[in-house]
Amino acid sequence: MRAVVGLVVVMGCTSDPGDGISVTVGGTPALVAARIDDGPWEVQAPLSFQPTSTIYFLPRGQVYDVIAVCKFSDGYLQALETRTTEAERDSDLASGDCGEPALRELDVHVHASEGPLVFGWTGGHDLSVSIDKGFAFEVPAGTIDFVAANADHVAILRGIDASDGITLDPIDLDTVPANQPATLAYDPLGPDVTMFSEVLFSTTNDAFVSWQTTPGAPRLLPELAAGDVETVSLGGYGPAGTGGRSYSVAVGTGLPATAPPWLPPLGSVAFDPAIAVTWTPFASPYTTQELSCLGPMYYLYIRESSGWARSHDEATLAFDHAIVGWDPTWVFPIKSQDCGFSVSVALGPTENMFAYSASFP
Repeated sequence: MRAVVGLVVVMGCTSDPGDGISVTVGGTPALVAARIDDGPWEVQAPLSFQPTSTIYFLPRGQVYDVIAVCKFSDGYLQALETRTTEAERDSDLASGDCGEPALRELDVHVHASEGPLVFGWTGGHDLSVSIDKGFAFEVPAGTIDFVAANADHVAILRGIDASDGITLDPIDLDTVPANQPATLAYDPLGPDVTMFSEVLFSTTNDAFVSWQTTPGAPRLLPELAAGDVETVSLGGYGPAGTGGRSYSVAVGTGLPATAPPWLPPLGSVAFDPAIAVTWTPFASPYTTQELSCLGPMYYLYIRESSGWARSHDEATLAFDHAIVGWDPTWVFPIKSQDCGFSVSVALGPTENMFAYSASFP
């Protein structure tokens, strides 16, 4: 299963060449283009090539719009774009990993009394309804972490050498120390809203899994190693397009006894097949608004900081079909049900936040 790659650009670091910004993109992208201070789109030439990344140089400005495009050998198209301001740009420009690492096979037999099972490894993840069988996964050659889990048990294998492929010892999840019950009280969102909750876990080497849990009663790992991240997400969703709401709290900061009061729901949200979302912005502060579309052979992600959005057309988040350097053969076969829209609201200086979301029929 292809992993959806997160944002990895580092800006304003000590390697800035002169009065500008160095931007590092994993692998070799098909295109990096930028608009600085609402000027015209310009294709960015690489500043230097590293063994596993490409470095670009951008002039410093007050407003940035940057897109990085990856075209993989199997035809998969990925475009990640970030629109932000100088004041908000801390590690905040769009990029991804265009590298195509050598893959090796990881074989393992996993048993559990209950499913579904979720698997995560450095660079990918998968899901299975089978609870007692042998699995084979394609993992990056090198040193990786591997996680197998269900809602009650999480087996974590760290520092696996997969350079030449590997067969792991069988994993019996029933013998792994059980997740521990916790409490997160909340106010229901109403009779037309379906509540949900999940726990998200990642190792320091980026092996990621998540599992569904009972709202208000998450089951958490008995202990975390240094660098591990565990987050509880609690929320609700109504009919498509009406906008869901969720609250996320990083367990490492301490799980509160009660979730904060819910913020009001999003206003009207609509999707245009021309790859645009319109919504009714609210006056309360938010940090980002995002559009994400994921299909079998493409991934499109656009992220706008609140400062950028409020200084442009805040009520519309749209893909720009006039990007200089864009290859006309790069086509997103967008279906509305492939896309989601979200707005994030930070709760103080911690990782805790509210997120509003809308899916489309």
